Amino acid sequence: MTMALAVAVSQPGRSWSPALFYEVLVLRPTAGGEWARPLRARKSATHVLAKLTGMLDKARAFAGAQEPCVCRTYALVEVAAVREAVERHTWRGSRAGSTQKNLTTRLARY
Repeated sequence: MTMALAVAVSQPGRSWSPALFYEVLVLRPTAGGEWARPLRARKSATHVLAKLTGMLDKARAFAGAQEPCVCRTYALVEVAAVREAVERHTWRGSRAGSTQKNLTTRLARY
């Protein structure tokens, strides 16, 4: 989920700073930062900021390499591709089933 958020905030015109990404994910009770808050307690805020900065860098590279989405039809095709990937992915971990259901439900709206 955090990587998907990183891609969303790395789109042209929305380039968030690592400090803002950290604030939203770690300092506020968001689901995307659920993994980062305990990590901050175990390691350090600097460690988590470095991880989030790496995610943003990777997301910016990905977003910069993609064609811009300029119409609704194209967007729906892309959402269908994401939905297929979510359904095909093998979800692991204690919350894997709920994560997949959450994403599938959200994608079903489109």
